[in-house]
Formats: sequence, structure tokens, C-alpha cells
Amino acid sequence: MKIHSNFSKIEVSDLMNFVNQLSDNCNHELKNAVGDGSLSDERLKTFTGLTWENLNKLCGMMTSMRNSKTRTVLQALVVFLFKLRTGSSNNVIAAVLGLDYAQQVSDYCEEVMTSFEKDVLPNHFGYSSLSREDLVNNQTSEIAI
Repeated sequence: MKIHSNFSKIEVSDLMNFVNQLSDNCNHELKNAVGDGSLSDERLKTFTGLTWENLNKLCGMMTSMRNSKTRTVLQALVVFLFKLRTGSSNNVIAAVLGLDYAQQVSDYCEEVMTSFEKDVLPNHFGYSSLSREDLVNNQTSEIAI
């Protein structure tokens, strides 16, 4: 690449527009990106270990949990999974995800665990989630059969 000049001239209005657009993009908090689905699959997988498809499926299973004024079920689930994956303090998680208070991390995690225990565990884990036929055919040894 050839250099034609050591300086450039830019109008003040163009510079102001550029800075305003840059500040709008930087001001877009991560929790909003999770809420509106604009977070990339790669970044979501880094934070939670799940893709959007997996996360939405899990979210659909948690039927007793409802959206609130401050967060959606999806956002609470991302906070919970981020906490499990990283083990970071609530202060760090709140700062990274753009939450107002560190206490929100604890509240979200508690709500997700309650819903998970109520909606997901009984239907998808343990012996109560299996039929008798499935237990006999797939979970019992040949000697016991």
C-alpha cells in the first residue's frame, strides 16, 4: 500500500457522527444482546457452553418460570449458566453482563434452580422419567431379567 499523505482532513460533523455511532454500539449492553438474540452463537457458547438452539430448548422446558420487568427467562438462564461455567463472583458476572446489581446474579440463579428442579429434573432425569418397559429393556442386566 502506497502512502500518499501523512495527514487527512475530516469534517467535524463527520467525526461527530462517527463518535456517536461508536458510542451507541459500545453502550449496547450484553444483557440486551442476550435478550434480543443478537449475541453470536460462538460468543454464547463461550459464555454458557450451549448454542441458541440448545438454550431455547432448555428455556422451553422451564415452564414455571416467567419473564419479569427486569429480565427474561432466557437472560436469567444465561446468567446461571455463565456462573456455572466460570465460577466468577457475582460482582464480576454483573459487570460483564451489564446487570445493575450483583445481587441480581444470586436472584436469577435461585429462580433458575427452582424452576429446573420443578420442571426439568422430574421429567428428564432419574428413574421417574423412564417408563417401566424402558427400565426393564434398557436399564436391567440380563441376569436380573
